[in-house]
Formats: sequence, C-alpha cells, structure tokens
Amino acid sequence: MAAFLVASFSFAQTTDLLISKYGEGSGDNKFLEIYNGTGSDIDLGNYSISSCSNGCDINGEFDFPDNITFAPGTILANGDVYVISDPDAAMEIADETDVTFGFLSNGDDAYALTLAGATANTYTIIDILGDMGDDPGSGWAVAGINNGTQNATLTRKASVCSPNPVPLASFGTDAADSEWLVGDIDSGWDTIGAFVGCDTSPSITITSPGNGTSEPSGTTSVDVVFNTENAPGGAVVNISVITNGGAPVVSNNVTSPFTITPTSDGDSFNVTVELVDGGVLSSDSVNFDIAFPCDIQVGTITTTCDDITPATDDTYTVTIDYTGGATTTYTIDTGGVGTVGGDDPTNVADGTIMITDITEGTDFVVTFLGNPSNSSCDFTRDIDSPDCDPALTLPLYDDFSYADGPLVGNSQWTNHSGGPDDLLVVSGQALVQHGTPSEDINLPFASVPGNLYFAFDMIVQDPGAPIGTGGTDFEYFAHFKDDGFGFVAQ
Repeated sequence: MAAFLVASFSFAQTTDLLISKYGEGSGDNKFLEIYNGTGSDIDLGNYSISSCSNGCDINGEFDFPDNITFAPGTILANGDVYVISDPDAAMEIADETDVTFGFLSNGDDAYALTLAGATANTYTIIDILGDMGDDPGSGWAVAGINNGTQNATLTRKASVCSPNPVPLASFGTDAADSEWLVGDIDSGWDTIGAFVGCDTSPSITITSPGNGTSEPSGTTSVDVVFNTENAPGGAVVNISVITNGGAPVVSNNVTSPFTITPTSDGDSFNVTVELVDGGVLSSDSVNFDIAFPCDIQVGTITTTCDDITPATDDTYTVTIDYTGGATTTYTIDTGGVGTVGGDDPTNVADGTIMITDITEGTDFVVTFLGNPSNSSCDFTRDIDSPDCDPALTLPLYDDFSYADGPLVGNSQWTNHSGGPDDLLVVSGQALVQHGTPSEDINLPFASVPGNLYFAFDMIVQDPGAPIGTGGTDFEYFAHFKDDGFGFVAQ
C-alpha cells in the first residue's frame, strides 16, 4: 500500500494591513491591492495612500500626501483585499476593482500605505513601494531584477506577516531575501481580488511565464521561473511539461529557472511544478504558447478627398501601403465602411490597399486579421476623415447672386444655431428677418495672420419695434466670430 504525506496548512495573522499586489502593465493596466490579514475587520477610513511622482520633489517628503483617501466606514473584512486600479484598466482588472484612481505608478513613483491625515512631512508609513528620494529612472530593483517596478506584476510572498515601512527594504537584493515575487508584464491578473498572507505552510509559485501569456514569435527557449517558501530541508521540485497536448515529460529535482527548449512558433505548453517531500506539498501550473509571426507591416496611410465641394456627401479614399503579405490569409475589416480594394495582402507581398466611397466626416477603424492557424496578426489603425470642404481664402466677397431660397447650401454658408430656412436669398439679396424664427449662419475661411476687417452693405426696410426697448431685445444683423462662439464684432 502506498503511503501519502498530506500537507498541513498553517496561517497566522498579519500585524497590520499590507500591500499584497502591484501591477505596472501595458497601457493603463495598473493596480494596487491592499490585504487585511489582521484577524479583525478594518476601517479603511483610518488609512490613506500617499505618493510621489518621478521621485519626491523634496527628499523625505510626499509630493501628494493623502493622495487616495477612504470614506469613514469603508470596512475591509479580515481575509479580504481592496483593489485600486486605473479607470481605463482591462476588464480582468476592472472586475475586481473597488475604486479607480487615474494616477497610479509608472514604475518610478513611490506609493505608500499611510495613516490618514498624512502631510508632506508629517506622516506614518505602514507599507511602501519605492523610496522618497530622487527619481530612480525607470524603476527600482526588486529581488535583484533591475527596474522591477516597471512592466511587471509584484505579488507579496505568502509568508510575509507584516508590512514594511522602510523604503526599499521589502524589495530585497535577490529572490531569496525579497518580500516580493516578480512576474511578467500583464501577468497575475487572474489572482487579483484574493490573497492569503502570513502562511507558514510550504508553497511553490511560478512567476514566469505568466499564465495565459504568449511568448514572441521566434522564441526558441523559455525559462520557467519558480519560487518556493517554507520548504522543508529535504524537499525537491519536480516539473511536468506538456507540449501541444502530448504526453507529459517529467523532470525531477530541478532548480529555477528550468529551461524548455527547443520551442517553435505556434507551440502550446502546460507546465506544472510540484514541491515534493515524500508527497506533494504544493503545486502550481501555467499555460502559455509561442506566438505565430505577424508578417504584414503597415506603412503610409493617406486620405484623399474625391470631391471638394460645400456639399456634405463628398467622398474620400484611403490608401494603405504595406509589406510582408502573401504569408497567410488576411482579412481587412472596416466595420462596413467604404469598399475595400486594391492589392490583396493574402496574395500580394508588397502593395497598397484601397478603401473607396467613404462619406466625408466618417471616421473609422481598420482591423488587420491573419489566419490564427499560422498568424498572430490582429491589430488596428484609426482613420480620420479629411476636410473635403473648399477652404475660402481672403479677400472674400459675396454678392448673394444665388437662386431665391434658403441661403444655407450656397457657397459654404452653414447653420450654426437657430432654426433652418429663416435666412433667405431674395432677388440677389440676403433677407434677414426680424423676430422668430431666428437663424444664425456662417461662412468659414482659411486662417490667416494679421488684422482682419469685414463690412456689410445693408438696407433696413422695417425694423419693427425699436430695437433694445426696455433692455430686453438686443439684436444684430451680422457678426464676426471665431470658429466657436467667440464674437469679435456685431
């Protein structure tokens, strides 16, 4: 009969709140996670987040004390976490977020959990990421990894039982003495919203590659980096690697990093590590793959008006130069805007894609998709409509020699307020009618430097009641304004 060793789990209480996770990822994918392992519910109203930007302006003083505060009565239950993230973070982060904040760290900004009421030079630090000195550059070293606070996810080791108020002290000098596990950029999102601290039981964690990530095309080997905590003296690590859904290949008594080689584009991997001492004490798994190449490269994008008239239904054409085609089946998706033609990158290596018959004023997005069976291409380009209205130049003269009817639609006269069809052309004159309905129209022209002058030749046939009577009826026949509603003269 086989004997199995069953691992026992032991949890103690943390001495105070602590920062359990930190993410400085791509784009706006930034977050902080605060953990309560004290054994009691905690009112976050007694705490705050204080910070500096690109180093501290004055050594030892916060640039932004009490930068994030919590309303009294914001209770963080024992064993729970509180997540702060950028308002534009990815959905995986947003779904676990308790509050958003738009100025989280770019890697070189110190962030500290402080007692509420902190000022620039009077404060109590509970836990801190970074230090309060000069700008470190891109970031600080963590666990011996340069710039470990930039393009990375930091996770507090489960064995940590107390926050660390000493700047940089929690970062350590190597993987062994650091309080943090350093993960790849945009990794660990599946763990946001949960944490267990002050755990004295043996554990093993894979820190790289991240679960669900893709290594770049052309990668020929991958290092699996793992970390153990509270491991018994005789414990060893075994690793199992499944490639492309095949049979597992097991290696025993391995050390970190463990190198998987060779690897090829399109390979997928499931990796499991086990901490073993007579039986499995702890395990961790990740799935990752090697991306296929994206060969197509987009070059110059040009937008050209097909017609330049005052009408609103002019069309324009987009040309997109590219190289690297004829390597897979490509789909060019405009979301139904215009007609896609020109060279087909599925068959033509280098050429020009054309999108025609686009109505002026229509902005849209072009998506480039490769066949996922052999291509990782999936990217977009924004297309902005050109201005297909003629730019009138000074000097500008208009004698209103148009057919009788609304003035709008002649030359470039356009409505900018009021009801339509009130300003009329009658026998070669523009008729401005008193009272309601009222219409304001304008004739734009190309920008020029210097002093500008304008004049109108007017005949007032019947002004009606005296204009301005009682200070309530102030009117104008014509005005000169900027491209908003800044009136220069009336």
